[in-house]
Amino acid sequence: MRSHEPIILSEGGKPMRRKNLLIASLWVLCAGVLLRGAAQIHTASLTGLVTDPTGAVIANATLVAKNKATGVEYSTVTDQSGYYTFASLPIGTYTVTA
Repeated sequence: MRSHEPIILSEGGKPMRRKNLLIASLWVLCAGVLLRGAAQIHTASLTGLVTDPTGAVIANATLVAKNKATGVEYSTVTDQSGYYTFASLPIGTYTVTA
């Protein structure tokens, strides 16, 4: 049969000092902040509809999104309803052309 003795946080037989508790709390806080920062999203998606001057949708149109700062280009094609999505674009300013 096991003995159910209480667990006492102590340092050398003395109760844990406030300073040690503060240090332990700061470590937990820092770990939480670092994990939260690592989980931040640094991409976005861009969705739209391509139409002609009469308002008719344009299917299978190729679109290019060019990042103004880096010059990197991403391409996608509209679906049968004229909708397009650029998924996982790095955050930035883009020029979209068809």
